[in-house]
Amino acid sequence: MTETVVEPIVTDTVVTDPTEEIVIDEVIDPAAAPEPEATPEPVDIEYTDFTIPEGSTLNGEVLEDYKAAAKECGLDQANAQKLIEFGAIAQAKALDKMSATWSADSTNDKEFGGDKLNENLAIASKARDAFASPELRALLESSRLGNHPEMIRVFYKIGKAMSEDSLVPGGRAPSSTQSAAEKLYGNH
Repeated sequence: MTETVVEPIVTDTVVTDPTEEIVIDEVIDPAAAPEPEATPEPVDIEYTDFTIPEGSTLNGEVLEDYKAAAKECGLDQANAQKLIEFGAIAQAKALDKMSATWSADSTNDKEFGGDKLNENLAIASKARDAFASPELRALLESSRLGNHPEMIRVFYKIGKAMSEDSLVPGGRAPSSTQSAAEKLYGNH
């Protein structure tokens, strides 16, 4: 059997406070080093229902991910609730920020934004209402994708294409120098 040799670690320590003792070439035995803190064992807990902050939504899969993380961290019901609230609020803030950025980008868009933004949004809304299903409209609203410049752009282009069709008025019938009798009986 071979013997393992443990080499000591030598460090230089410099202290900036002159009243403290300066230790140089301190020898540290690696075997005497403290054990790292163990990660808590997952808690075998069944969480009761969580309260999702108003205005936030977490689908079932995401909520299950939060529960698994809470168990892995050894959190009790109250601390798991705090984790879920934090996540829901952080998600809502990120969505608000993203939506505000999209709205600003749409307002400044060179194709449909600027001074005619409201007029062009009306054109886009007309196309959305004509072609988008209620489910798509609900998705655009809940995800705020309806504020994304590219989404507005596509509905704006559809709306413009819809409004380009217009009735071309017909011309007047050619004038005739024939009398009513000639028109009725011809030139015989």
